[in-house]
Formats: sequence, C-alpha cells, structure tokens
Amino acid sequence: MDDQIAQLGQRVAAVEKDTAVINATLAAQPYVTKEDFLRVEGRVMVIQSNYVTKEEFARLDARVVAIQENYVTKEEFARLEARVAAIQENYVTKEEFARLEARVVAIQENYVTKEEFARLEARVAAILENYVTKKDLAKLESRMIKWCLGSAASICTVVISAIKLWP
Repeated sequence: MDDQIAQLGQRVAAVEKDTAVINATLAAQPYVTKEDFLRVEGRVMVIQSNYVTKEEFARLDARVVAIQENYVTKEEFARLEARVAAIQENYVTKEEFARLEARVVAIQENYVTKEEFARLEARVAAILENYVTKKDLAKLESRMIKWCLGSAASICTVVISAIKLWP
C-alpha cells in the first residue's frame, strides 16, 4: 500500500514537472502554433486520462487510512479464527454445562457418598456379628426341643424308678 502511494506521489511530481516545462515553453514563445497547441493539448489529455488530481489522491488516501483503521488483515483474521476454534474444542457451552450440572444434582440426590456407604456397611457388619439369623434360631429351637424331650424322659425315668423303689 505504501509502495502504491509512493508511486502515485512520483507520478504527481512527474505531471507537475511536465506542466512546468509546458508553461516555460509557452512563456518563452509569444505565440503558439496550432500544431504546438494541439501537441500540448494532446499531452494534457493524456495526463488527465492517466493521472488523478491531488484532491482525488487525498480522498483515496483518506479512504485507505480509514480502511487500515477499521479492518484487519487476513493473517490477523486467520489467527483469531484459530483461537476461536481452539476455544470451541476445549470449552463447553452454557447449555451443555447446565445439562451436566443437572445430571450431577440428580446423582447427588439419588446416590450416597462413599463415607455414608462405609458407615452403613459398618452398621450392617455390627448387626451381622451381634444378631442371630433365622437359621441360628431354627438350630437353637431344635436343640431346645431335644433338651426338653430328653429332660422330660429323664425326669419320667427318675420318677418311675423312685416310685418302684419307695415302699
């Protein structure tokens, strides 16, 4: 962009130089022939068709400055686009985060912590050590029945023996 501005500046200087040469030529001759006039007019037309005025150049320069202030280069845009892509890969949206947070809340409501589970497990172990099962009760019941029957049979035997021996 600066090179183009420099080239335009050189062209303007060349046009000013040509204009000065034409003015000097005209000033040296009191009269101009039609051929000279047409030649100069042709050069002026070429200059007008190929060059811009200083006002047009200033307007274009102002537009260039405005563009440079308000726009970014393609490289800057590509770098920013790469950063956005990296952010999108490594971060979640607020909606995804809210869904995950809701799942965590549901898990916390429906599950117990390992500490709570360990306390409950310890209580169950204590119950298993100190309480009797139905199987243990059934064994005890059968033993008690056997003892009762054995004791009754022994008492009956002792009573019958005592009656027989008693005069």
